[in-house]
Amino acid sequence: MLFGGALAWAGNATPQWIPDRLWQDDGADKQLHIGAWDDAVRQETIHQTICSPAWVASRQPSPGFVRREARHQFRREKLGGQLDDYVLDYVVPLALGGHPVDPANLRLTPKTEAAIKGREAQRLHEAVCGGRMSLDEVQARFLKGTWRYLDISAEAD
Repeated sequence: MLFGGALAWAGNATPQWIPDRLWQDDGADKQLHIGAWDDAVRQETIHQTICSPAWVASRQPSPGFVRREARHQFRREKLGGQLDDYVLDYVVPLALGGHPVDPANLRLTPKTEAAIKGREAQRLHEAVCGGRMSLDEVQARFLKGTWRYLDISAEAD
């Protein structure tokens, strides 16, 4: 049974159910904290996908794509500073099943913030691959923007 939520397109053209807990309420309007995931990555496929370094490496977008998308976002968002102050980062990290090229999963992020997020993503990747956290829980946290300092001591569902 489906409870509060909405259908949204994430990753490719497959509609995904987005529960209310993944929506961000800013007081005036509800907005989806955007992100997209790779449909090949599910809890039951993590050892063949994200827990395999070769698989993750095979999903990296080309440098040309990254440059074009970064320039496009820099102009569209009218960010301050220089483009070199930012990196094109994943909302849901690639190593946690984020979609590699869907613009909904790509955001220009200040380099210092991206470095912090990268370290935390690595820690959470190890927790998912080690069975200490579920993939769904970690992906939900990245979609909501609440990925910092997750306690990984509990067993996965």
